[in-house]
Amino acid sequence: MFWSKFESMTAKESSVQDVLLAHETESVTLASLLEKEDCIQETKARNPQLIKVLVRKDILLEMVNLITKEPPGEVDAKNRFKDATVSCEMLNADVPEMTEALTQGPEYLDCLLDIFDTTETLNPILTSFVTRTFGLLIARRPNEVLEYLSRKEAFLDMTLKHLNVTAVTDLFIRLITAHENDAFRYKMCEWLNGQSFMEKIVAFLDASKTPDSDYHNNSAQLICDIIRFSREQQLQQLKPEDDINALTPETYANELLKTADSEAFIGLIVSNLIRSVSSQSAIVQCLTVLGAPFEFIPVNFEGNNEQKALFSELSLRVVNSRIERYSQVLSPVIPQLRDILVDPPVRNALITELAKGDDALAKRVG
Repeated sequence: MFWSKFESMTAKESSVQDVLLAHETESVTLASLLEKEDCIQETKARNPQLIKVLVRKDILLEMVNLITKEPPGEVDAKNRFKDATVSCEMLNADVPEMTEALTQGPEYLDCLLDIFDTTETLNPILTSFVTRTFGLLIARRPNEVLEYLSRKEAFLDMTLKHLNVTAVTDLFIRLITAHENDAFRYKMCEWLNGQSFMEKIVAFLDASKTPDSDYHNNSAQLICDIIRFSREQQLQQLKPEDDINALTPETYANELLKTADSEAFIGLIVSNLIRSVSSQSAIVQCLTVLGAPFEFIPVNFEGNNEQKALFSELSLRVVNSRIERYSQVLSPVIPQLRDILVDPPVRNALITELAKGDDALAKRVG
């Protein structure tokens, strides 16, 4: 009895290194590694023997499958996503050999993105694993990822249909911001704009076609984040030698920001607002997006006096241009907008432990 307990305890305390020493590289299984408590630590430490195992095609593909496929139903709830979580941590340990292997061919990237090729509701946990892993690949292997996406024509439509899942909005933000190189960021924005990315997002704010408030909230948040990041990037590109008289609202703006600032795009938001007269969430989010460009003009800027002057001038010209475009779009529809704002859609009744509440109840409680 003593020895059986000792052997059991020893087995649990054995390490990844014990597994590697006991087997040839080609015979080590992923399951034998995942059950060891130090597998994440050893991966981050870039144990050479372990990395040789992890970059094996079958092992790498098994890890990707674990973070994209639902676990078997018979797995108990406590351990349901244990292997997927550990695999995600190992894939995101920022090991150059692994990130390189994942982008050498389309097989692994196809497997990652296949999670979106479904009409079923996405598992938010698995989606967050995929988003995180894809974000690392963009940061470390940007050219390979962009080349892959350029060939995958269905990527945007396939992914955007799941915009009601917050992790999907995170995926697109990572596409634009994960890599530190400004030239690549501009290149990514140019590719996305060529796919009518902004127009596809704003289409979800039309409640007559998309009544789900999660789509309204997430699409508005994504547009606002893109505007904020792009505006900050635009202003950060200003150089002391720039001619202040030559500045325009498009100076250093990426293609997505140019689209967001266009009269046509503003018109799409306003049209969606008018068509969504019966949806409070769509109206609120349309108004949020309309106000975003004014909200995201930073008021402070660190730099010398010449840079501050450039910053202030460009910010002023951006605001003035935006006001002019808003005037052009809003003037013809002011009566319709007034009707919506004066008589907004009634909110759904609030159900509490006390009763089914509405505005009348709110007044009574007040």
